[in-house]
Amino acid sequence: FQVIGTPAPNPDLEVTGLTTSPGSPVESDEITVSATVRNSGAAGAPPGKVAVRLGDTKVATADVPALAAGAQRTVSASLGAREAGSYELSAVADEANEIIEQNETNNTYTRPDPLVVKPVQSSDLVAAAVTTSPSSPAAGDDVTFRVALKNQGTQDSAGGGHSVTLALVDSRGSTVKTLTGTHSGVIAAGSTAPAVSLGTWKAANGSYSLKVTVADDANELPVKQENNTSTQPLFVGRGANMPYDMYEAEDGTVGGGATVVGPNRTIGDIAGEASGRKAVHLDRTGEYVEFTTKADTNTLVTR
Repeated sequence: FQVIGTPAPNPDLEVTGLTTSPGSPVESDEITVSATVRNSGAAGAPPGKVAVRLGDTKVATADVPALAAGAQRTVSASLGAREAGSYELSAVADEANEIIEQNETNNTYTRPDPLVVKPVQSSDLVAAAVTTSPSSPAAGDDVTFRVALKNQGTQDSAGGGHSVTLALVDSRGSTVKTLTGTHSGVIAAGSTAPAVSLGTWKAANGSYSLKVTVADDANELPVKQENNTSTQPLFVGRGANMPYDMYEAEDGTVGGGATVVGPNRTIGDIAGEASGRKAVHLDRTGEYVEFTTKADTNTLVTR
């Protein structure tokens, strides 16, 4: 459609500049962004907001006071501390379009120069992936756990012992085994130390989380200690590790005269044809097999 006439006066909010303090931050610095918002329209603008973005993510919001036509105001917002890297810095005036403006397409400003956060001078110890022997354990195996320490920081670690703790956590959140080990000596910046043996565990079927915690290093600043704990999955059982719990009939509680048969590999036999070479024989009314699920559930598939 076509509108004929002269538009009524309205405000027109624009972001005209962005600065940061400090100007060259490192990872441990609390960063403040200042945005200059101008009303380029012919009418006053009510109070509003300006959103600050790093890349495509909104990370902060600042209140903008009422602005007369032609007026501008610089407002600030805290970004907190940020990981080392280069970030596109932008801001959007009236992001929610709550203010009627003469032009709604000029509210975004992207600073030509990115926000560059430099690494701090610090060690940064993390655990590499935990390895197991055997690599695909079965129930009953004595499993040995090993883990290497990597210093991904910019400074060598302190000398002495660097302890590592591994908690083996089952699907219910209970810790079933705690293992420890220690690497002795300096770990150079950018280097990975030889793997540390953490001990053994008698494997049992189930899905587990391996929670590894590396002790804080004397040369490691607090900002670099947040990644000292990591987790990875471990599965013990037959077949693939699926995103659900599986229960075999022979592992349940039988009653009413029901019997567990097998194991055997006899072709045509109920046990020999079963997935685990064992089965429960239910051939009379009142016989049953009963399970208690490991976790709360709203779905049960029986076959």
